[in-house]
Amino acid sequence: MILPIQNISNGNLYVYNETNFKNRVHLAKTVMPNINRNATNNFSSVLFNKIKDFMFPTLKRNLYLKSNWEKITKNLGVSITFEEIFNAYNNKNRKYHNLDHIYNVLKNIDEYEKRNVYSEDNSYLLRYSAFMHDFYQGEDDVVRSAEKASENFKPEYTIRNLLVRHIIRATDHTRPLREGTTDFEKILKDADL
Repeated sequence: MILPIQNISNGNLYVYNETNFKNRVHLAKTVMPNINRNATNNFSSVLFNKIKDFMFPTLKRNLYLKSNWEKITKNLGVSITFEEIFNAYNNKNRKYHNLDHIYNVLKNIDEYEKRNVYSEDNSYLLRYSAFMHDFYQGEDDVVRSAEKASENFKPEYTIRNLLVRHIIRATDHTRPLREGTTDFEKILKDADL
């Protein structure tokens, strides 16, 4: 949740934003000159988005990830929460397979979707697989991540379980793709680089 910009009496611009998605709102002061107090709402909205993207790239990333996750859970009904995902990838020991990596993988999928058309359900399965593909790190991380992803579906979704498991296992860059690899496995493996 983003709260609107408020012009404080000293003329500096303050932006309220939600951090860590735990309903803690903090005040962040940006160094900005006085803005026209008579600016239209539209101008303020555009200005706010530009400031948010420039000053808070982590906030932009987290909002993008949370928005994607909410669509996934709404449409696929998986049981794992965004907080679990966030905490797993926000671990300080993760140098590469972190929230930035998931953000980049999802952005690569966005680019692919602009050029190709497939069902919304398949898009959510692919995005869910992207979120879950590096959930674990260490020995057998891809296999363990695939199992974790598939256990979050209701038991009646066996086809989804199998598809997600195969898509995630395709991201194991130590093994070549198997015979009969689906397009979604190829897409995620490519987006994962």
